[in-house]
Amino acid sequence: MTEDEKADRENAQRVHDTVKAHVFDLNRAAIDGANIALKGLLLVNGGAVIALLGVASVGVFCYAMNLSVIDSVYFVVTTLTTTGYGDITVKDQETWVKLYACWMMVLGSAAVATLYSIITDTIVSSKFADLLGSRTVDIQDHVVVVGLGNVGFRICQSLNAAGVAVIAVDSNGAAPFRNLLPKAVPFIVGDGRESETLRRASVHQSQAVISTTDDDAVNLSVGLAARALKRETRTVLRLFDERFARKVESNLDIDRALSASLLSAPGFVTSALYPDAIYSFALGKWVHFVEEKEGAFTGHSIPCKVLS
Repeated sequence: MTEDEKADRENAQRVHDTVKAHVFDLNRAAIDGANIALKGLLLVNGGAVIALLGVASVGVFCYAMNLSVIDSVYFVVTTLTTTGYGDITVKDQETWVKLYACWMMVLGSAAVATLYSIITDTIVSSKFADLLGSRTVDIQDHVVVVGLGNVGFRICQSLNAAGVAVIAVDSNGAAPFRNLLPKAVPFIVGDGRESETLRRASVHQSQAVISTTDDDAVNLSVGLAARALKRETRTVLRLFDERFARKVESNLDIDRALSASLLSAPGFVTSALYPDAIYSFALGKWVHFVEEKEGAFTGHSIPCKVLS
C-alpha cells in the first residue's frame, strides 16, 4: 500500500469516526428528549384522567347515593387513594353503582400509581445524580474542564477521544450536556472557583485545568484557584475580551488565555476568500491556512493585521 493510499484510508477513518461520534451524540440527545417528553405526556394524561374521573364520580355518587358534594368528594378521594375508611360504601347500592365504583377504583388506582412512579423517579434520579456529582474522583495526570457548555463539552469529547483522562465540572447539576458526556468522563457538581470543588476533581494531581464558562471573571478565578492548589498545573482560560486575555497572560500567573472569537476569526476569513481552505490560524500579523485540492494539501499565508 502506497503512502497516499494509507493517508487516504486514515482520513476516511477519521471522518467515519467523527460522523459516528456525532450520530451517537444525536441519538443520545434524542433518547433523553423522548424520555422527558414521555414522562411529561404520562404526567399530563394521568392528571387529566384523575381530574375527569374525580369530577364525574362526585356527580355520580351525589346522584346515586344521595350524598352531599363534600361527602361525595371525600368518598371519591378515599377510594382513589385506596384509603377506604368504610364509613361510606356502595355495598347496599344498585348494581350499576357497584360496577361504576369498581371501574373507578381500577382506573383511578392505575392513574395514581403512574403519577406516583413518575414523580418518584424524577426525585430519585435527581438526588442520585447530585450524589454522583458530589463525590471525589481520585485520578492522576488528567485534565479538569470547568464549565460544561457547548465549548466545554466539545473539549471533553476531544480529550476523551485522544485518550486523555478528563473530569467535567459545572455548578449546574442539570447542565444540558451532562447526559451527553462519554461514560468515561466523570462529572462533578460544584463551583470551580472554590478550592473544595477543585480538590474533589483532584486538581492537585492534574496536568491541566481548562475553564470555559461564559463569564470572564469566573474563568480567571478558576485559573487562580487551580494554580493556588498546584503550582505546576497548566491553566488555560476562555476569555471573550481579547485585550483582557493578553493582559491576563502577561500580568497574572496564567499559562494561556484564549479568546474564542479571535481563534475562530481566521477560519471565517479564509473560508470566505478561499473555498478550498480547510484549516487556518493566526500567527503574528499573518493568517496561515491549508487548502486541499484534488487530494493535495498546500499551505498559504496572507497578511491580516486586524487579527494579530
